[in-house]
Amino acid sequence: MAFPELNKHLIISGADDDDNNKEEEEKMNIGKNQVLVKVRAFSVNPLDAEVARGYLGKFLPRLDGGKGGIGLGKDFSGEIVKLGRGGGDGGKFEIGDEVFGAISAADFRNGTMAEYVLVDRKQLMRKPKRLTHKEACAIPFAAYTAYACLRTTGCVDRKDPKRILVFGGGSAVGECVARIALRSGFASTVVATAGKASKQMLMEDVGVERVIGYENKKKDGEMKNQDHGDSSSSSSSSGSTTSSNSSGSSSHNSGDRKTSEVREGENFSAKNSRFVDDAEPSFDVAIDTVGSAKTKFQAAKALKKGTGTYITLHGDMAQLIGESGVLRGGAQASLELLREKAFARLQYDIGYDWGYANANDFDATNLIEYLVDKGFLSVKVYDDTKHEQSGPFLGLESVERAFKALGDASKKGKIVVEMPL
Repeated sequence: MAFPELNKHLIISGADDDDNNKEEEEKMNIGKNQVLVKVRAFSVNPLDAEVARGYLGKFLPRLDGGKGGIGLGKDFSGEIVKLGRGGGDGGKFEIGDEVFGAISAADFRNGTMAEYVLVDRKQLMRKPKRLTHKEACAIPFAAYTAYACLRTTGCVDRKDPKRILVFGGGSAVGECVARIALRSGFASTVVATAGKASKQMLMEDVGVERVIGYENKKKDGEMKNQDHGDSSSSSSSSGSTTSSNSSGSSSHNSGDRKTSEVREGENFSAKNSRFVDDAEPSFDVAIDTVGSAKTKFQAAKALKKGTGTYITLHGDMAQLIGESGVLRGGAQASLELLREKAFARLQYDIGYDWGYANANDFDATNLIEYLVDKGFLSVKVYDDTKHEQSGPFLGLESVERAFKALGDASKKGKIVVEMPL
């Protein structure tokens, strides 16, 4: 394959431009220990959507040095077309190898929504032949985030497996947390919450001990909260019974399945969740991909006092740095994190932290590559070929549609864009 002189990629060119989302061509200069990959597919992450909407604000000119914008995209899968000088990988990769990976969340000058992407060879993972590029590129960024929450922030270890609670198990990160924790021996138990029935079934397939389902569809003025044990079924048996409690809600018991109903407008609290009702706080780590006040409160009630840790993916660091710059925004974020830590300790006697992806963690890279190769780690991908009336997401021109799909809760799975051959 010929080495390309120019690369077409998507950039955000500045908050004041009329056309903020642009295509641009750049000269390709490969550095030492870098690898040039022809992108065959890339995924669309919430971070990309936030950047595209301009949340970096006035910090944008400082990110790109006034030289034409910042790149979009973090995950990719593709084919190596050129290797830079240096042998940091011990000759692991060659031209023509199919690989996948992610770039750093803090690398805004690079982007994977492009024809080609330059990456450090230590960030590359070999793509198994059984996976398509579409399937492979959906994994890395979510997996790096999950690993960081478990190991870096949650401090879980194979020598002392933990009881882990995952809020939003049906999300890409939630799925990766469950799979990595169970397959790597980091967890003795994983319990996950999930919304739609399809996501609850996904968590059961992953092998979590219990799935707590929240069906937010309102029917006859009520919202349902479902709790599934290991042997729960998707429908109630004819022998179910109904009982009322003092709050006006009712519960339907059928085998291992319990359903409690909360009237519309009633505050949803941890008391509605069976993992709090049935036992004393017993979880070591709670990882929250939802980031609501409700999930934070539920986690506080479910975590062990003194030793439990709550980790949320919805920290304010990126937003504050984007709005105020590295120094001022970083200082504001540090103060906000300290305030949250102090409140969590004083109010609930638990730890508190923010979780972020770290694509520069080579231990994470090695583990993710191993789990993917063995078939233990995967992420559900949205089937755009079946459900998109305008056709599948193909090429850079389809990114705008992909962003819209990302914000549509009815789309099941990771949003991925394939590049034409």
